[in-house]
Amino acid sequence: MTNISFENQGANTYLVYEMREEDNIDTLCLGMITNNKIHGIAPVLFTQMNDKKYLKYNITSKVSLKELLTKTINREKTLTVFSSIVSALLLAEEYMIEPSSFVFDLNYIFADVSTWETVMICLPIINNEDRLTDLSTFFKNVVFSMKFDQSENCDYVAKIISHLNSSPVLSLQNFKRLMDELADVSQPVESQPEADTVGAPQSQVQQQASVSVEQLTTTSHELQAAQKSVQEQPIVPGAGSNKAQVSSWKQSQQVPTPPSTPDTEPKKEKKGFRLLGLGRKKKSKKQEKTSIPDVEFAVPGALNVPPKQNDPLKTNQTEPNTMAQQDQPSIQSSPIVEQPNLTFSTPNHQLNFGETTVLNQGTIGETTVLSDSESMQNRPCLIRFKNNEKVYVDKPVFRIGKEKSYVDYFIGDNTAISRSHANIITRDGEYFIVDTNSTNHTYVNGVMIQSNVETKIAHGTKIRLANEDFEFRLY
Repeated sequence: MTNISFENQGANTYLVYEMREEDNIDTLCLGMITNNKIHGIAPVLFTQMNDKKYLKYNITSKVSLKELLTKTINREKTLTVFSSIVSALLLAEEYMIEPSSFVFDLNYIFADVSTWETVMICLPIINNEDRLTDLSTFFKNVVFSMKFDQSENCDYVAKIISHLNSSPVLSLQNFKRLMDELADVSQPVESQPEADTVGAPQSQVQQQASVSVEQLTTTSHELQAAQKSVQEQPIVPGAGSNKAQVSSWKQSQQVPTPPSTPDTEPKKEKKGFRLLGLGRKKKSKKQEKTSIPDVEFAVPGALNVPPKQNDPLKTNQTEPNTMAQQDQPSIQSSPIVEQPNLTFSTPNHQLNFGETTVLNQGTIGETTVLSDSESMQNRPCLIRFKNNEKVYVDKPVFRIGKEKSYVDYFIGDNTAISRSHANIITRDGEYFIVDTNSTNHTYVNGVMIQSNVETKIAHGTKIRLANEDFEFRLY
């Protein structure tokens, strides 16, 4: 509608309808909505200035349903939206207000971002060109404009569409009854099998119970028989025995383990970590030629590096053996298997472990890291003066307010901020701020902006939300 605008007066925000010359006022409807506070219908003021007549609807702290439905909506919120719309239409009938008197446009149906309850705009015009005659079409359009939460069961959506298609003329009473039934379905899946016995004959229930007891008794007898057979079966530890089974058998029988003797069991060498050259037994020359140190370190990419001369690591490893075996020939004089040299980092040889490389290093096929000037270029953010907090505007529609479940930037320490206070919109490389009918309004460079009207902002723009100061920056 071209003759609809928004107006801020004090702490209130109004949707203003400027009446045209050809508009005929429905005096009965106008008297009902101006003299009564009807739940689900926006309060209205009728004013006249010179020859102009206006209808002003209070929509303070409300957002349009079109904007609200851009977010993902779950079962509870969907049913709340439909129920509140239908309830308002049914309640209006009690005041003799026809459904055709309402504006069925998602831009002019408003909702609370906390409760998701809607308020309708009732337009008391007899010759309203935008009258809606098919409520089923309207509700189906609302369903198709929603983004449903895919993490839950969405069978209720199919039920709503099926109900809307079942009859050419929608009954509001039946549709409201469907919303109530869908809202009452809250039984968990685990409890559904228990409902199968409700209303069943008593003999059938007793038969099922007796079968369950019989199964449990049979299972118990089988378990006892299996345990008895396991206890009676002799288990002799040997070469083919399972060590875990032998250990379990020993613990269950509480039989002490026979001590091992040198004749029956071979001596086992104690395992553990030893420092090279300390506590090592003397070896023959043949063993020295083919032995490899006990402790080895494998480093990827360093096995083919040639050994370095006068390696201090090798000197420290062979020095204790030389001191312990003065009468033996020098180890260096015998051909031995060289230990691979462990080179971790040298100026002439750099290891490549597949790490991410920095930009402009000349490495091909690797992921590069952008410099700060490149990665931060044209990245919008808000600087909050109160605590110097930096808030990045990282969505096409960035919502600011104190309703944590709705907004993208939550301001919880300032009660002057509205639940949905303002949005920052990014479009075609340009940035705009929109006040979303806040109570204490939004200011750009010290000037209060009109609600629901986009105001362009740029780098360095000063923004005030109620009494909270910010600066918009681009990096």
